[in-house]
Amino acid sequence: MVAISIKFLSRTEPPDAIVLWTTIIWVPLSLLPALAVWEWPDAASWGWVAAAGFFGTVSHMGWTRANRLADASVIAPISFVQLPVVAVLAWLLFGETVDRWTVVGAAVIFGSTFYIARREARLARRTLSDPESAPEAAFVQPPDWYAERRIDLRTGTRVTAIDPGSSTITCRSSGQLPSTS
Repeated sequence: MVAISIKFLSRTEPPDAIVLWTTIIWVPLSLLPALAVWEWPDAASWGWVAAAGFFGTVSHMGWTRANRLADASVIAPISFVQLPVVAVLAWLLFGETVDRWTVVGAAVIFGSTFYIARREARLARRTLSDPESAPEAAFVQPPDWYAERRIDLRTGTRVTAIDPGSSTITCRSSGQLPSTS
């Protein structure tokens, strides 16, 4: 849900503003439950706290920029890498082991995301190949973005070949079309 929200926001808002507002919203929301178990870090831990904050912010900025450039269903699987990386680091650094509930939870998350990604890809292909669908259904960016770049989106047209050498695109129904990139 967060990735989809970021995707929609990235159409109109700059990535740095999204990161700032996300932080402004989530810090107070996280503070309330944290107060129940809060322990002040010792002097040696403050460096780790600062590093986590820095790298977390840089990662969030990169993730927000990625959501602006690509479809959320394309980049969402990248976040699956987090679970095994965190599990390995928790084992190496803290001696934690993976229990069955972690495995069950990971399987549910992976399975549901895999199912949703496949379903959305099928729906997107159907939408793009259906000549009756509304053209705006194919837009990943706002319509003005395409107009400013002189990009002509054609729904219901199947591309059969792209030739970068001759800058042409071959379509099943309309033959060859010029391409500028």
